[in-house]
Amino acid sequence: MQSAAQHLQSVGENAADLSGALNEVNQVLALDPQHAEAPGLKAAIEDGIATRRESRARPCRDQQCAPALHARQAPGRAEAARGLTRRRRIPRVAEALTELRAALHKIEEERRLERERIERERQIAALVAEARTALAEQRFDHALDRLAAIEAIDAAAPDLAPLREQVRNEQAAARLRAEPRSHARRLR
Repeated sequence: MQSAAQHLQSVGENAADLSGALNEVNQVLALDPQHAEAPGLKAAIEDGIATRRESRARPCRDQQCAPALHARQAPGRAEAARGLTRRRRIPRVAEALTELRAALHKIEEERRLERERIERERQIAALVAEARTALAEQRFDHALDRLAAIEAIDAAAPDLAPLREQVRNEQAAARLRAEPRSHARRLR
């Protein structure tokens, strides 16, 4: 992203100078097709590239070439092309690119956080399944270990408290069932 900003800051007569900026705008549009500023900025950059290519192919003064070039542009894009052909408007494009970069960074961060949340939920679901299996097999220590692992991931997991209570209740019931047998063995 920083290299595109450098390209934009040092825009010369070469159309390739804007290609990095165009790539960044395309990335923003790929992540957020509804972005408000990206389509206009993309059009302006594309027009700037076309303008530079045209001026390279047929050298002339900006005042002579611009009217002919703009007449061939799609309606609404002529002003954007004029803006890019004048150096004093380049900072606006740079400003817009800075905003788009910030928006792209925000979108990427939101997606990263969402992937992490989904991974935590997957891990918790697997651990809950293991704890329930251990509970059904009356392997209480293993079930409690799985619950401790869940708590380490998310102490507020909705299945944690009820399942822990169930493990403790069944563990206590198993002890009570085992007590009369051990007491009877001692009496013998």
